[in-house]
Amino acid sequence: MKKKLIIIDLSSFIFRAFYGVRMLNAPDGTPVNSLHGILGMFLKMISEFQPTHLILAKDTKGGSFRNEMYSEYKANRGEPPEELIPQFPLIGEMLDKMGIKSLAYDQYEADDIIGSLSLQWKDQFDEILLASSDKDLMQLIDGPIKMLDTMKSITYDRDGVFNKMGVYPEQIVDYLAMMGDASDNVPGMRGIGAKGAAKLLTEHKTLENCIENKDSFKGKKLTTAFSEYLDDGLLSKKLVTLKTDIKMDLNPEDTEYKFYPTDDLIDFLKNLGFKSAIKKLEDLRKIDSQVENEIEVDSAIDLEAALNIKKIKYTSLNEELKNISEIAIFSYLDKLAIATSDKDVLVVESDLSETISLLLSKEIRLVGCQMKEFIKNDLSNIKAIIHDVSLKQYMITHERKNDLETLVKKYFQKEVDFEKVSLNATFIFSINNIIDRLMIENEIEDVYTKIDEPIIKVLAQLEVNGIKCDISFLNDLEKEYQKSLEDLDSQIRSYTKNEELNINSTKQLAEFLFTELDLPPVKKTKTGFSTDAEVLETLVKKDLHPAPELIVRYRELNKLLSTYVKTLPELVSKVDKRIHPTFNIDGAATGRLSCTEPNLQNIPVRTKLGREIRKGFVTDNGKTLLGADYSQIELRLLAHMSEDKIMIDTFNNSGDIHLQTAAEILGKDPGEINKDERSSAKAINFGLMYGQGVFGLSKQLNITRSEAKAYIEKYFNRFSSIKSYLQSLKAFGHEHNYVETMYKRKRFLPQINSHNKMEQASSERVAINSPIQGTAADLIKIAMIEISKELKIRKLESKMLLQIHDELIFEVLNNELEEITDLVKTKMEGVIKLKVPLIVDINTGLSWYDLK
Repeated sequence: MKKKLIIIDLSSFIFRAFYGVRMLNAPDGTPVNSLHGILGMFLKMISEFQPTHLILAKDTKGGSFRNEMYSEYKANRGEPPEELIPQFPLIGEMLDKMGIKSLAYDQYEADDIIGSLSLQWKDQFDEILLASSDKDLMQLIDGPIKMLDTMKSITYDRDGVFNKMGVYPEQIVDYLAMMGDASDNVPGMRGIGAKGAAKLLTEHKTLENCIENKDSFKGKKLTTAFSEYLDDGLLSKKLVTLKTDIKMDLNPEDTEYKFYPTDDLIDFLKNLGFKSAIKKLEDLRKIDSQVENEIEVDSAIDLEAALNIKKIKYTSLNEELKNISEIAIFSYLDKLAIATSDKDVLVVESDLSETISLLLSKEIRLVGCQMKEFIKNDLSNIKAIIHDVSLKQYMITHERKNDLETLVKKYFQKEVDFEKVSLNATFIFSINNIIDRLMIENEIEDVYTKIDEPIIKVLAQLEVNGIKCDISFLNDLEKEYQKSLEDLDSQIRSYTKNEELNINSTKQLAEFLFTELDLPPVKKTKTGFSTDAEVLETLVKKDLHPAPELIVRYRELNKLLSTYVKTLPELVSKVDKRIHPTFNIDGAATGRLSCTEPNLQNIPVRTKLGREIRKGFVTDNGKTLLGADYSQIELRLLAHMSEDKIMIDTFNNSGDIHLQTAAEILGKDPGEINKDERSSAKAINFGLMYGQGVFGLSKQLNITRSEAKAYIEKYFNRFSSIKSYLQSLKAFGHEHNYVETMYKRKRFLPQINSHNKMEQASSERVAINSPIQGTAADLIKIAMIEISKELKIRKLESKMLLQIHDELIFEVLNNELEEITDLVKTKMEGVIKLKVPLIVDINTGLSWYDLK
């Protein structure tokens, strides 16, 4: 297992927590916001980065050797905020109860301790993370030593420092020496700022080289800096250079750490009025105890040697599995291991394909990791109930990375050796037991059993089916788009004198638009004026010059060419001339399916150029493509869930919901509503359902914030039941730390009660949109399961090919077209009984383009 040390700059943690969390008080009135913040940052850090070793570096009272060197060092720092002072002893007590070791030395700062620890122990760890926001520490970054921003969960290596600061770690000392550091009252060289320092070091590498070449410098500020303020720079360099040779009175082994929420810690927090944090700690304790009960083998011995391993032949497999209801499997190369418990393993070393087919055909609980690929080996006769630990873990945490390596590290703190198939099978067996208990505790086992387990098999079949691709059409389209791209390039270049203009270069494009053409800049970033899509669209609307619109068209065409037109033919199977995309159940936390390799869900449909690509997806002679698309499913679900009478009546009377919404808000008859008014109503219908606020609506409709606010107020005055429903979702989320779909699929919201307002607001938006989006996703998956079953029962040869948002696409034999049309429409519209009808639009054609 990799050894990972995190060194925490305690002062940085305390102040970031204090200013990042709103004021909170214990029952006796003592401020405790910084304690809340530190605990939250700590739990997040150990969850995400999983250190094996941990230590705190602390400052001491009375200053350091730097104050003797420069009496004004840190002289600008006042007393800590009044509300923070009583928290210092409580913070120390909490950290002691968390069992974290700390270091502090008189005459040295925490940064010096961090420098000494990291450089002296550099060869003792695979990775050392410096948890701090102090840019001084960037001088230490080298190889395994990295900087960790715990607020953003970002680590900075050598290149990361350069991207952020404009200089490399070995230049940080000279960089700070020149520009100074106001927070520590380090003077620097007056007249040189961050950009100037970075530029000088890019050209001359070091401060010493700059001094050697100072006579060639031009500009009054620069020449003055290197004449009158050079001594300040040299002093500053001494002040910012960290000590790395402090003699340590502990060894790396002394910092080994595994967090466990003790009764002492929890009682301490209870006395301070902590609630949601205590629940998290108690949940952590449950998981910890479950893990400990699974595999209790000393890490120093060979775990595989402790197993009961029996090598068998395929022919004896049936006999071995008699009376066994659950097995876990792991295969690698030509070996397949079958765990019948967390200690007993069968290893089959030949006839793997026959073994897999036999296992899939048995009425047994078949446990594995990322099982969709496994069951694609034989889809002809699957009777096994599939338990996919990767998917089940995702349902609990919504974390994307749930492969075997990640899960074993999470639950057993072990590294995976793929050749140890027996051990890996037992890991999977034990992990499944742990996750099953967590699913029962969170009441989500039914969602897996009724929806996600059967959909794995359906998606495996979709991936095997694939869809036919017309390569010759795409090749012709590539030539056509390439010619158009060259024409656009030529038109754009006609407006510039810069023959070397690279349209794909943000910097050069900004120079062209805002300097050469003198167009008004819209937005500025750290690197200059922005030329992103929003900026270009703003310039197009202002209609000051033809170039912005040409650039928008150029970018769209260039993206379509590179992402789809050129790429799709390379993904066509040489065996069956079809593209076989991957469908992911764990692609979105709402439960929606995602599509990758290629992402067919992202092919643009709102532009003619994007729609043209769909002509490349075709079918064989004697067959027809059929598209079945849910009409406004999420709005229909909103009507049902909110029980809004206007929406329900509109849908039940086959009315236009956006037209009706506009009429209600504007107080007009539906016949008086114009196209723009309907579009605005459509934007608010969807926007508010996704948690959109005043700012988002004003931006989308290009209206003022006051106009957007008035529009939203009118909407909620008229649709008060929708307002009440959306508020109830937020309230439910705050109370339970999750929201759920109609099928009880949960979306966990660990940050909804965060003291960070941005995190809380983001979680509240998720609380509003997840129940509706998630229910829509569940419905279409259930429809896919039911249709797939019926295709097999009726022994129809037509196939389901794609799931694209709210649409299913089928390849239908012409003689089955009428039956499939009726089957698909009936199953999709009858998947659930709502207060409003579910409507499915059916379209057919010889290409995907025809399914408009």
